[in-house]
Amino acid sequence: MNKNLTRVAVCVGIFLCSGCWTRTNIYAGYGTNLKDSYTIYPTVELDIAAVTEEEANEIKNLTVEGYFTNDTLRKSLYPYTMQFSKEQTVPDEMDRDIEQWDKWEEKDPTHIVLIADMPRVIEAKKEKAIPGVTEKDPRINVFELTSSWFWPRSHYFEIKPGRLVRIKSKPIDPEDEAKERAKIEAEEKKKAEEQAKEEKKEQQQQQAKAKRKAERKRCRTRRCKRMADD
Repeated sequence: MNKNLTRVAVCVGIFLCSGCWTRTNIYAGYGTNLKDSYTIYPTVELDIAAVTEEEANEIKNLTVEGYFTNDTLRKSLYPYTMQFSKEQTVPDEMDRDIEQWDKWEEKDPTHIVLIADMPRVIEAKKEKAIPGVTEKDPRINVFELTSSWFWPRSHYFEIKPGRLVRIKSKPIDPEDEAKERAKIEAEEKKKAEEQAKEEKKEQQQQQAKAKRKAERKRCRTRRCKRMADD
């Protein structure tokens, strides 16, 4: 009985650590400070694909422009493409059940590649290039696709100025943060206006009270004068 249970456990473990577990969800979205760098939200086209080691090495040596102008290479990867713009700031998800995974698994992929077609950012201070060494394009991210019991089933990326960055949690819509700030500012403005209104009302009441007091004083003065004349 124990031997049978062990065999079942081993089989289940092998199954879970096999191809099924190589699939992964990818979440990507704008970084919260992106608009500050570009003035507006830049249009971004993000290709994601599971690739072989040979394909991964080829992409590592490319620039984004070199990849997106190579129609043959791009089509051969069957990429899943995300689109972001000023009208589309909501984070997107590449689900592990998309049809592209069936195509990718036919070639036993070893890596995941993400290539973001977005404007470069010219850095004020740039290290001197090393002769003969190809500079890595920060808009391209390549990581190993691993079959493991403890391997995370979801990976998260943020589109930052001129680069694609891996993060630890789901990206958020930067407009949600902007809306929240606007809401807080509107509430603070309303509160300030109400406070100013109350202060003005109190000031008017004090002025009216002072006016009535002065009027009573004048009345008493007039009565005293009449009594003296009499």
